[in-house]
Amino acid sequence: MSVTSLEGLQRILSDVAAEGRFALAYSGGLDSRFLAHAAHILGLRPLLLHVTGPHVPPEESDFARSWAERNGLEFRPVPVNPLTLPPVAKGARDRCYACKRRLFTALAEESDLPLCDGTNASDASTYRPGLRAVRELGVISPLALAGLTKNDIHFLAGQTGMEQPEQKPRPCLLTRLPYGTTPTEETLAAIAAAELAVRGALVRASMPQVDFRLRLTAPDKPELHLLSSDTAVMPLSLLETLTEEAHHAMPGLPRPVLSPQESLSGFFDRPQPNTYRIPASGGTPMAASKVYFTDMRCKVGTSLLDKLDKLMKAAGIEDIDFENKFVAIKMHFGEPGNLSFLRPNFARTVAERVKALGGRPFLTDCNTLYVGRRKHALEHLDAAYENGFSPLSTGCQIIIGDGLKGTDDVEVPLENCTEFKSALIGRAVMDADIFISLTHFKGHEMTGFGGTIKNIGMGCGSRAGKMAMHSLGKPTVDPEKCRGCHTCVRFCAQSAISFGEDRKAFINHDVCVGCGRCIATCNFDAISNAVDADSGILNRRMAEYAKAVVQGRPQFHISIVNQVSPCCDCHGENDAAVVPDIGMFASFDPVALDKAC
Repeated sequence: MSVTSLEGLQRILSDVAAEGRFALAYSGGLDSRFLAHAAHILGLRPLLLHVTGPHVPPEESDFARSWAERNGLEFRPVPVNPLTLPPVAKGARDRCYACKRRLFTALAEESDLPLCDGTNASDASTYRPGLRAVRELGVISPLALAGLTKNDIHFLAGQTGMEQPEQKPRPCLLTRLPYGTTPTEETLAAIAAAELAVRGALVRASMPQVDFRLRLTAPDKPELHLLSSDTAVMPLSLLETLTEEAHHAMPGLPRPVLSPQESLSGFFDRPQPNTYRIPASGGTPMAASKVYFTDMRCKVGTSLLDKLDKLMKAAGIEDIDFENKFVAIKMHFGEPGNLSFLRPNFARTVAERVKALGGRPFLTDCNTLYVGRRKHALEHLDAAYENGFSPLSTGCQIIIGDGLKGTDDVEVPLENCTEFKSALIGRAVMDADIFISLTHFKGHEMTGFGGTIKNIGMGCGSRAGKMAMHSLGKPTVDPEKCRGCHTCVRFCAQSAISFGEDRKAFINHDVCVGCGRCIATCNFDAISNAVDADSGILNRRMAEYAKAVVQGRPQFHISIVNQVSPCCDCHGENDAAVVPDIGMFASFDPVALDKAC
């Protein structure tokens, strides 16, 4: 890390600040403190706007105020109670978005100065539902614009003498409650008191650096979450003390269950394992993710489409705020000749429900890597129309996610993955505000079955993304098909393609990085990937691509188990179903959905 990053931040703040002034959404956490600190040492005068309310522990507000005063910065508290907002009161899945929008609206009304926040570059690759509100309201994020990651901020804070440069994140108290729970001021105050008691016990044990969360996984089931790496080195007596201190601070609730975690953030937003967590002194296991099911039987007067609509509502689709949001409905339109793909009627039912909730739905899929009738957008749309998918039959438009030739993609950062550090996802898929998968559950010759993870991960990858998932090698040229048109050369960023005396393309594998762009741009199907990944690697890669698609935004998933052919709908034919039609499933959790199917 060099001061170049700080110089970049200075340039951004100079452009933002009006006569050296800007307003800052200031929580007192590391990011907003560093932005205030950096602005101060750069000669600017930020106005620190600090939201207070039942979702903010009093000691955090006290620290935020005292730090600002010690550093000669203007501090202004802004009282806001988000508990009255309907999505927050219902514990809806978009509660963070609704809350952030209310808070930032209140902050913007406090001052005519440009409003900034502490969002950093690392936040783009993690689940931050409130970021949508930040973007919609035009809030400026100087740290993210400067490319500063969380690690950069820790480093620069220490290098520039900021107090507590290793400060741990303390998210809003509402994140300690599961979705579907109505928060009360009493409950939030009890959680805040318990966390203060645990923090005090850790300080007395000379372990103030240990991070933790106190969560209610059910109304009467408090859990103390610590990192597994910390609990492994902590004495059992200290662990018992922590749960006991928390218990004393929460009268009327049971003693918290100790639950070691690999990560502390986003607990209620990640798929919950269908396993038990055993506390040190007894306790109750946490429930698994919910999957809703209805069979394919219909009484007279009730259609499968009626049942699908009821299923979606029962599973909670109405908890999502669709108002004026673009909604990608990802499905497979079927290879022409195949007759087992989902009928357009299912897509229309989903689209109509989305429109009834105020959303703007569109059907989408990305182009294929292999030679067929869906390898570029024109053929892909022709195939969709041939199989009955059109705006008239589905009630919404069809957009091919990665554009005309499969090259219109977005590189999405990935963290904590083993196969990829980023994924190439179709731009239209990533431009959507909300993502819905509508999956035909069937067999697959490489992955065992084709379910929700495959529909999302493989289906949303651009042609280059599909190349990355499928291939262990690099592309090769079939000289008999090559026309010597030189189109591939224009799209090779590595200058790995040359032409011999026979005017046929040749790919230098010492230079080629295996991005697959040349495959997408060849109009004559002369370039293909050489070596397929084995099924284990392919499944891991698909799972990581699926993560890239769904992280950081509202999502909902439907899987229909009918006409279960042994092979994928990508085939231009289909064999007889291997099992009778079973039913329809829906969930917010794509992993649980595949497990249920």
